[in-house]
Amino acid sequence: MSGCRTHSRRVAESRQRFFQGDHADSAQSLESELEKKSGSEADVMRLDLASALLADGRPAEAEELLRTVRDRWDILEGKSLTDSAASYLTDDRKRNYSGSDFERVMLRVYLTLADLCDDNSDSLAYSLQINMKQQQLFEAARHRDAETTGDIYPPLAIGAYLHGMLREQTHSDYNGAARAYENAAKWAPDFKLATWDLERATHGVHSARGHGVVYV
Repeated sequence: MSGCRTHSRRVAESRQRFFQGDHADSAQSLESELEKKSGSEADVMRLDLASALLADGRPAEAEELLRTVRDRWDILEGKSLTDSAASYLTDDRKRNYSGSDFERVMLRVYLTLADLCDDNSDSLAYSLQINMKQQQLFEAARHRDAETTGDIYPPLAIGAYLHGMLREQTHSDYNGAARAYENAAKWAPDFKLATWDLERATHGVHSARGHGVVYV
């Protein structure tokens, strides 16, 4: 019990440093604590550490941690039924934590942002994974209770918006960008940027007639 209290205090101190803007100190403290952890505890701490690394300007390291947790949780998600059965026979400590539904979606949002801050090599794929994971969770929930699924799992617009932004930046797939912005505008009606971006992707032009284009 004393060990748990010490762990909680150190993690709380690291988070406090993060919110105060001391991202490097927060990351260093979390890295030290992570060396003592394994399994599910380590996965949750990796998410904290990835946030600190991303804020500290180290997106490649953050992306590596996030990929590790994503891959582990995908494996554990498939084992959840077996874990549940084991917990009934023993206790809840037998269950492997594979993230809440919200965490599984936001993990992919952070992956997209981390890659955008680095080399932008996989961000398009990550943005697709956001929507794919949302749809997967929605279908699983609908299978359990079709009547309340729409209220419990409303689609988040951020995945569609990021995907539209990445499609548009290629200057070659405006139709794909428009479809993504249309979904973002539909799912988040108060998010006016999506409506403006949809108008630009649908009816805008890259440059006015008679003007050249400079790529920097």
